[in-house]
Order: sequence, then C-alpha cells, then structure tokens
Amino acid sequence: MKSFFSLKPKNNGLNFFFFLAVFSLGIALLMIDFYLTHTQIVPSRGGLMREGVVGQPRFINPIYAEGNDIDRDIASLIFSGLMKYDETGNVVYDLATSHEIKEGGRIYEIEINQSATFHDGTPISAKDVVFTIKTIQNPDFKSPLFAKWIGVEAEKISDYKVKFVLQNPYPGFLENLSVKILPSHIWEKILPQNFPLSDYNFRPIGSGPYLFKNLTKDKEGFIQDILLEHNKNYYGKISHIAQIKFVFYKEEDYLTADALSGSIDSLSVSSPKNYSRLESFKKHSFILPRYFAIFLNSKENKYLQEKDVKIALNLAIDKNSIKDDILFGQGTIVSSPLLPDIYDFEADGIKNEFNPSLAKELLLKSGIRERDGNLVIISAEQKMNFTKTLDMGSKGAEVENLQKCLSMFEDIYPQKEITGIFGIKTKAAVIKFQEKYPDDILRPAGIKSGNGKVGPATREKLNEVCVTSPEIVSPFEIIITTSQDPLLKEIAKKIQEQWKEIGIKAEVETYEISEIKQRVIKDRDYQMLLFGQVLGMIPDPFSFWHSSQKNHPGLNLSNYQNKNLDKILEDIRIESDGEKIKTLLKNAQKILVDDMPAIFLCNPYYVYFISGKINGVIDGLIVDPSKRFSGIENWYINTKRALK
Repeated sequence: MKSFFSLKPKNNGLNFFFFLAVFSLGIALLMIDFYLTHTQIVPSRGGLMREGVVGQPRFINPIYAEGNDIDRDIASLIFSGLMKYDETGNVVYDLATSHEIKEGGRIYEIEINQSATFHDGTPISAKDVVFTIKTIQNPDFKSPLFAKWIGVEAEKISDYKVKFVLQNPYPGFLENLSVKILPSHIWEKILPQNFPLSDYNFRPIGSGPYLFKNLTKDKEGFIQDILLEHNKNYYGKISHIAQIKFVFYKEEDYLTADALSGSIDSLSVSSPKNYSRLESFKKHSFILPRYFAIFLNSKENKYLQEKDVKIALNLAIDKNSIKDDILFGQGTIVSSPLLPDIYDFEADGIKNEFNPSLAKELLLKSGIRERDGNLVIISAEQKMNFTKTLDMGSKGAEVENLQKCLSMFEDIYPQKEITGIFGIKTKAAVIKFQEKYPDDILRPAGIKSGNGKVGPATREKLNEVCVTSPEIVSPFEIIITTSQDPLLKEIAKKIQEQWKEIGIKAEVETYEISEIKQRVIKDRDYQMLLFGQVLGMIPDPFSFWHSSQKNHPGLNLSNYQNKNLDKILEDIRIESDGEKIKTLLKNAQKILVDDMPAIFLCNPYYVYFISGKINGVIDGLIVDPSKRFSGIENWYINTKRALK
C-alpha cells in the first residue's frame, strides 16, 4: 500500500495545512468567544477630563466657597463633609460612619471614619469638625454659611465622635452636615483678617476624592487652569478618572469655541442659546430644587401692595414662552415656591394662566388709568380748603394760604407778601379777586363791587381756583432688578416685552452677582427682584418666607409677613413625619399663592455637556450645580475587560 503522501503529494499537503489552519482558527474563535462570554468591559483608572468654566476661583475654601460657583465646584472635589449627596440626591454618610439622634431631635451625635485622612496624611478627627463649625459661626470670618449655623453648638465627645446641640429640633439638620471640613492643623493659627488672604485658598488641602496638584497663571495674573489628581489614599471609592483640569475663561464664547475644537471635555453654558452649538456633546439635564421668581418689594412701590395689581402682572406673563423660547424646553413652569412636583405633594389646582386682557382690566380697576395706549398714574390736583370768614384783622394759617392763593394772580396781588395777617393790601387783593369773578361772587349777592370780605361765595371760588399742585400724569412704571447672568437677563427682557403689550413701562437694571448679593439684597434696594432660590433636598422654606427673615441675612426677599404662615413654617422645621410635612407644605402653599408676595416663573434645569469620551454620568436631582460631581467616582474615560 502506498503512503498517503506518495499518492498525491501536492494536493494532500495543501489539504493538511488548510485543515490545520481551519482547526486553529476555530480554536482561536472558541477562545475569543469564551473570553468575550466570560468577561465584560469595565472602567479602568486613568485619563484626563478638562472642565471649562467662565470666571475665576476666589476661595477654594469651604467656609467661603458658597458665594462662588467655581469655588463650590472645586471644593466639592477636594474637601469632604460628614454627610454628602449621592447620585439620586439622597443625603448619605461621607466622613460619618453612624449617627444617633437624641432628645426628640435636638442632639445629633456623629461617629467619624477613623481611616479617613487629609491629603497631607493627617487623620481627620472631631477637632477638625468642631474647628470648621466654630469658624463659620464666628462673625469675624464673614462666612456665607453663618446663618445656617446660628444657635448650633458643636462639641467634641472623643477623637472620633462629635455632638451637635440644636436650640430646636430640625429634621433637615443632616443636610447641614454636608458642609466640607477644614484641616484645623493648617488653619487654626491663621487670624480671621488673614483667612481670605491665605495661600491655602489656592493650594487647598482637603480629604475629598481629588487633591490639588498645581495652578497656572498668565502674565496678567489670570488663573488659566487648576489641575486635580485622584486621591489614591481616599477612604471611599477611588475615582476612575485620574486627573481633572479646570480651565478658566473670560467669556463664554471662547469656552464654547474651545469645546467645539476638542480641547474641552465638559462644560455648562449660562445662555441656553448656546445649546444648539454643542450638539456634538452628550447633554445631561439635572433637576435642581430651585425656582426663579420676581420678588415684589411693596415698600418701594405702593402699587405692589394691591392684590389686583399683583394678579394682573402675573396674568400678563406668558410663562410657556419663557420655557420654550428662552429655556428651549430645558425646565418647567412653576406657580408655587414649594415645588410640589419635586417634594411629592399635591399642587391643589394651581394653574398657569396667560390672560393679558384680564390683566389690563384688573389694573384699570385698581385705579391705574390708560392714556394713548399706555397705562399711567394720575395724581389728583391738590387744592386749598378755605372754611372761615376772613376780614381785616384776621390772622393765622388760613390767612397765609389766602395770600399764597392771591399771589398766583399777578394782576391781583403783585406784592406777594405772605404775612399771615389780613391787612389793607390783602383786602385790596380780595376786592380785585371778587371783581375778577363777578358772575360767581358779586351778582349772586346783588352787589356791583367787591367788599374785601372773604364770605361763603368768595370762599367757594377760592377753593375752586387755588391749586397748590396740578394734576400730574406719569407712566405706570416698574423697575425689574436682576443679575447680569445671561439667562436672567433674557427672562427679564421677555417679561418687559410682554408687559409692554398691555401698556406697562418696565425698566430692567442689572448688576454683577456679587453686588446683588452684597448690596442689593442686603439693603432690599429694589422694587422687583428677578432672582432664584434653592430649597435643598429636605424642604425648609423658613429662610425664604418667615417674617423673621425679612432683613439681612434672611432671604425673605419680598419683606413678606403672615402670622399663620410663620406658624406653619415653624412646624415644618420640627416635624419628622413625612406625610404630616406634606400636609403642612400644602397649607403653606395655599397661603403663599393667595397672598402673592412674588410672581413664580420657572425651574430651569442645570444642563451639562460632556464629550463622548467620558462615561458614567447619570442625570438626576441635585441640590446645586456642584453636586453634578456627586457620582464622580463612577465616571470613567478608560476601559478594560474583566471576568464577570
């Protein structure tokens, strides 16, 4: 028998290698299939995220960061608090590992994670927590958080346990404990006047998921960028993204241009008009427990005390057009400051109505008038009122008024002597006045010449012609004050145009946000303030509507007071039953909507744009824009395969 190779050497050899190749390929495919079946793509550490922002950091320091969005963003990554917000907006443990509430909610005892350290390796202890709170509470440091900590005592129980004693129970106190903690060993020797000047405000040392790496400036001193690096010794889950660089811009147009060129990976823009320019980015819409409203200061404009005027101003605003034309659909209309949709209680039939014709009708009903298509205020003529018979020898204020009236007529009393004494000159002037109006004064009395005595007929004519101030016609004018934020300016302009349609003249004045907070709000220097308020995850409208908060540092921007509402707001602060809180919120809402201390407009979403290379970002409810980083440990750029 001949061997296999000796029969057809060429064909058999080729067949062998062909089948060997097929067999090898099959094995490889099986191995690949096994690998793919039993592994999955997971995030891996590494990569750089470049976050673009407009503006400059001022204090990367928890006790000051509240006053600046950029400071708050960076501080949220570098520092940590006893509590924090998770991706769904819930308040959860951060540095804290447990807590106990005593005496009906007046005392909170917190255990601190003993493995947590600051970025320089120093352990975090109760001493740091107490130091941070007492620094905030000290008015010499001028912290924006001062009002939140009035009446709270912070005490060290042990190295890793701290106690907070409240004057009154407050279920929302755990939210306060999200305040970031300062390292006392660095800051305790710095005097209050030097706190804002310290280099540590720009070389911060915290205990958060990212640590400060470096900062660069240009020749003019403008901070160009700040680089953060993930904290490899973090007590929590270590972030996947290795570095985050905050890049600072002077104008939004430059930021947007760099984003489109690919040199920026994440950003938000203040003007919704720029949304369409960023279509190549993934858009994330975060809901904030906030609202924009026009706060009415009736002390500065008496017409804002009138219920019909307030209703009319509200009816003359097309809120749907604000949502569609200005927010580009990225937000909701609100008609209540208590946000029933977010806090899950009924709106009780509150409706949004746009009715300009009814608005004008109500304004005219309130005493405002219309002239040439414009709404005006007409002040009535002010006239003298003569009630006594005056003659030679009379004295007093009524004689003085008589002389003032006669002085208005150059041909009657050219001397214009105001003495308050009825003498010869005054009598001669009265005679001339009587003879000037013979049909009204002389003929009814059956006499042909004046007698110089101010009797009933003369008094009647004097009361008719003696005008101290004439009728004055002025526009029904309103001044809307707001910040120079592009979104608020656009909303103000839209309202200005809509009010103009029914004859209201509205002037818009804008200020830098720093001046709004430090002067305008502090002094309540506005007729109407177009501004936003953030409620927090646990509803507590006390600071915004309680009568005790009418003055600085309170945030009752309408100077509003209602005793019934005060009691409800106080009860909300001490109630722990969720359903009872919802009932109280509904009752508070009814009062606020009925009294209308403000015109409630909209709740814009916080819109965040991220390039395709960044993954893991989840939309949700956040308490402020910096909380978009609440799930930063789950964001990633790089990936790898790992066993399932």
